[in-house]
Amino acid sequence: MSFTPTTGNKVQNNIIGLTPNGAAARPNRSHGVDINYTNHNLVGGDAPGEGNLISGNGGSGVEDSHGRGNRDNIIAGNLIGATPTGGVSRYAANALWGIRFEGPYFCGKVGKPNPGGCTDALVGEGVPSRNTARGNVIVSNLLGGIMIDKGHNRVQILDNWIGVTKSGTAGGNLIVGISMQRGPWNQTIQGNVIANSPTAIQISSLGGDPPGKEQTTYGNLISRNSMYNTQGIAFDYQSSPSMVQHGIKPPTLTAGSGKRISGTTCAGCRVELFVAAGSGVKAGRTYLTSVTANTAGSFSATLSSISSGTAITATTTNSTRDTSQFRPR
Repeated sequence: MSFTPTTGNKVQNNIIGLTPNGAAARPNRSHGVDINYTNHNLVGGDAPGEGNLISGNGGSGVEDSHGRGNRDNIIAGNLIGATPTGGVSRYAANALWGIRFEGPYFCGKVGKPNPGGCTDALVGEGVPSRNTARGNVIVSNLLGGIMIDKGHNRVQILDNWIGVTKSGTAGGNLIVGISMQRGPWNQTIQGNVIANSPTAIQISSLGGDPPGKEQTTYGNLISRNSMYNTQGIAFDYQSSPSMVQHGIKPPTLTAGSGKRISGTTCAGCRVELFVAAGSGVKAGRTYLTSVTANTAGSFSATLSSISSGTAITATTTNSTRDTSQFRPR
């Protein structure tokens, strides 16, 4: 699906990349579904029978990409990299990403126009925005679950199973659950289960395809996800920590008497508290509560639902939507 007026299309209840019975790969050479420069398209749906099986392809399962004309597309309720029953098998893996939200090809590319940034003001063709992935099962893909890169912004990643099936079977995406590389901004990543990859969420000022100049990657809100059998949130940068999420740092935590916990963070920032995914693991498995720090940056909460001795971790989010890594345990 490319360019207007190719808009308002629905792709539903298909098998893409496997044989008709879903028992073996019959790959497309590149992506299973490719959406370019067009808007208001729906891949899958929320009702029974609307989702697609998108597995075994030679590229990504779904790619949603390029300039400002790409917006308001929804990818929902699909099995991506899974078998027909929503299970895990090697033959069903897509060769690249489960879903890739790609920005403009030349965004920040050395030697090409507008190398200084990945925004509408600095890229002639503009940048894509306001696309959504929700309620998908995204497992076993050979680069990762979801990639967002090169200025693609305001993507909503909501209530997906990434690296795990709905029944809880491990199906880790090979490198990372969700990766944001070289300039994407203001994503919302909320309510997902992200598991069984080396890193759950990577936020990097580098990378992207094709590679190019380092870009500030910022304003990405990460909230109320469950992460386990993974190392949580990683920041990668070249020149300065401020290139990723404006350099926000995790909160400090101090155990008090009973089930009370306190700490410090940036003034007015919102702290999310989690049961940690394990000893020494910088990931939160079970969301507990959130609390807002006062003007001095102090906060406290009573965690009445947990047992004494439970390992706790936390993130913090500032007023510009930058979420930190988890507090190391």
